Amino acid sequence: MDYTEIGNCWLADTVGRKPISEIHLRLDPGNLRTQPARIASTAGWAAGFAASDLEPEDGRRPALLAVVHALVSNVAVHATDRRFKAELRVTNLGSRIRIETTNICDLAQAEALAKWMKRLGSEQADDLLRGEERSAAQSPEHHPRKGLAALRREHCRHLGAAIDRGPREGLHEVVVRVELPRN
Repeated sequence: MDYTEIGNCWLADTVGRKPISEIHLRLDPGNLRTQPARIASTAGWAAGFAASDLEPEDGRRPALLAVVHALVSNVAVHATDRRFKAELRVTNLGSRIRIETTNICDLAQAEALAKWMKRLGSEQADDLLRGEERSAAQSPEHHPRKGLAALRREHCRHLGAAIDRGPREGLHEVVVRVELPRN
């Protein structure tokens, strides 16, 4: 799969701007998968750090935890190879907060994510969410796409992914990004 961008979060107006604050964490996807409490603690800490720069009445505060949690959960499920660490980056650019995860996955996962993100951009999030809920009820597996559909419905106008060739044949690097603009 060649380099692909999906969604509307690749905004040029933030390129080169000095962030107010930024955290960058390297994560072990295997530990996130086998110890699910790490997802919640990582998301809580990262969201709390980012929220500390915001005014108490800032409308982005409630969304931060939900967004970070959904993206870290997505990494836990879709990172293919434990030898490659995943990354979480939360950047406050003033006019927007950017939450971004990066992980390595196989071609099938990359193509499935690309297809799902295109659907998120073209279909109603409520319809997609209901479909994922029905699918999750039929299968006990974790369905992280449900989290992305919920994000699209509840918090995000700016949600997207970039997929590129990975470090080895058959692997792809996936970046999922959400931008929360100032209300």
